Amino acid sequence: MVLDGPANSGIVDIDLPGARVTAKAGTSLHELMERLVPLGLFVPVTPGTRMVTVGGAIGADIHGKNHHQAGSWCAHLESIRLLDGSGDVRVVSQTHEPEVFWATAGGMGLTGVVLDATIQMKPVTSSRLMWTPTGRPTSTK
Repeated sequence: MVLDGPANSGIVDIDLPGARVTAKAGTSLHELMERLVPLGLFVPVTPGTRMVTVGGAIGADIHGKNHHQAGSWCAHLESIRLLDGSGDVRVVSQTHEPEVFWATAGGMGLTGVVLDATIQMKPVTSSRLMWTPTGRPTSTK
């Protein structure tokens, strides 16, 4: 079987007050940032490319430049909808079926096909950064 990930892309739900988004597995981080930064939300982990998809980020449990502070991608997931090898759709999370959740995180697709995920985003006030004398970036308006 061959699956076309980008054909399964798009944002399913945005919870602005909760800073959460549910996105289909084929949605690229570029698409997420393009749509969500104007709304004040940013991806919690930023790898070296924006072309990775939500499903790919889960399958590889990607890390980014902020790994020492934020951890890896799957640490920021509220839940994953997973099509398993039996054809069942399961909703897994760090608290509901955690063994399946953590086997999926970085499991390179061995537990099934990720359909979508709910991600805890990072609130931001701007898409711009300014370097401070301490060398730490701060957002600007």
